[in-house]
Amino acid sequence: MRQADPKQEAMFSYVSPEERVPAKYPLRPIRAMIAEALTQMDRRFENLYSQMGRPSIAPERLIRALLQQVLYLIRSERLLVERLEYNLLFRNRRTSRHAGYALSIKARKLIEESFGWAKDIDLLRRPKVRNRKKIEFATLLTFTGYNLVRMRNLLGPGFT
Repeated sequence: MRQADPKQEAMFSYVSPEERVPAKYPLRPIRAMIAEALTQMDRRFENLYSQMGRPSIAPERLIRALLQQVLYLIRSERLLVERLEYNLLFRNRRTSRHAGYALSIKARKLIEESFGWAKDIDLLRRPKVRNRKKIEFATLLTFTGYNLVRMRNLLGPGFT
């Protein structure tokens, strides 16, 4: 049974987490993209869960938590939980040779940059699992986070 994805607007504070996070915070556009994607996937999630039994954690929450882990460069789920408890922001060369060479350098830079980013967050440098499917999932999750960061940067500051 699938649990609803409730929003905790305020726990013991008169200021909501939305108001605490600055309007220009760089992950706000990514959060909007993720929310839209998860809304579109709602029917698929609903079909995966039985209508009987005890409610489980909403898959949207799990996906958002895993993406936060990737975006904030956190190495493990245990560290993510620890950081969530303490950090409210979670809540929420060009050459003169020829044109082909210049394009090759640009493409190589993008590839090296993405893999460097993936290694920095430690999911691909030292995989903690040996199962191929789990490594494929970690790779997919890592590069999804990287692409979301790139999309935010490419869309610019006006995107909300």
